[in-house]
Amino acid sequence: MLYIIIPAFFIAGAALFSITAAAFIYSTVFFVKKHRKKTSIEEIAQKLDTLKKSPGKRTTPLSMHLHDKTIMIPMLQAKLNWHKAVSAGTVKQITITNTVGQKLTGYIRYPSVQPVKYAVVLIHGYTDSASGTAFLSDAYIERGIATLSIDCRAHGNSQGEITGMGYTDASDLHLWIYECQEQFGKSCSIIIHGISMGAATVLLYISRCAEYQSLPKPQIAVSDCSFSDLFQLLLYQSKNVIGKHMLQKAISLCIVSSMSLINAVCGGFFFRKSAPASALRRTGQADIPLILFHGTQDTMIPFSMAQELYQSADKDHTLFISVPNAPHIGSYFYKPDLYMNTIMDKLKEI
Repeated sequence: MLYIIIPAFFIAGAALFSITAAAFIYSTVFFVKKHRKKTSIEEIAQKLDTLKKSPGKRTTPLSMHLHDKTIMIPMLQAKLNWHKAVSAGTVKQITITNTVGQKLTGYIRYPSVQPVKYAVVLIHGYTDSASGTAFLSDAYIERGIATLSIDCRAHGNSQGEITGMGYTDASDLHLWIYECQEQFGKSCSIIIHGISMGAATVLLYISRCAEYQSLPKPQIAVSDCSFSDLFQLLLYQSKNVIGKHMLQKAISLCIVSSMSLINAVCGGFFFRKSAPASALRRTGQADIPLILFHGTQDTMIPFSMAQELYQSADKDHTLFISVPNAPHIGSYFYKPDLYMNTIMDKLKEI
């Protein structure tokens, strides 16, 4: 009898632990606005100064990029300049309302060249905001391309409580493309460019363009270090924290599955829905030229996911650029000329 009771208690205990852990992690990770306050100019300046003085040692695999000076010093400097420009009114702030009634915030920058021939919608990563794309905005503006940097749902100054991890954000992207055309002219060519979670937003959107012909199509889509499947990504990250032995893997699976169920109730979708690779395989990408960037040393979103995305995409319309030694979000910072020249060369082809 004990041979039955003891394992049953053990399984019940593990299940209870997994559900409790899932609820706690979900409330911390997905209720972004509840747990994160806005960063001031002074705080960014302090972070920048601290990073410059630090030895720059790497810590855990999931936070390596946050301690990489090659990435974070220019990124924080661009953020600092961005916030100063917004405060000074030299960056134009706009607001739109999405289909569920949430007010979303975007930021417009005009190049010196007029009329505007090209414009790019920049989509940031998880827990970041439009200022997280400031370095890209600078790079595009230098090349005469207008920029619209957006705050995704539940990020920055946009409304919403729960992050959509790309899935719900993709539902807003057509509105931003329309706004781009309104701001810069209907004849301008549109680029959509996302980083990390924003990159998943881009991929999910172009797959929907293939499914729904009425959606406005961008001329180019750029995806920088996107995940291929949100469920698999969270499972991968959970295993890195909990461990990779059989029991630890089982606990990770229970936690992520429970989080997915909670998100279906609170956020409106199961994690499997935010899966750009399967979306591209299922619908295609509507012949939209796609550039995939990914660093080979990315430990937040593994390089293998980029390879899966490339295998899922339309090879005739997709370019895959792997950046040696670059960690998460590091492709631009490790190879800035390669990065921007690839995009500009693709623009010349359209």
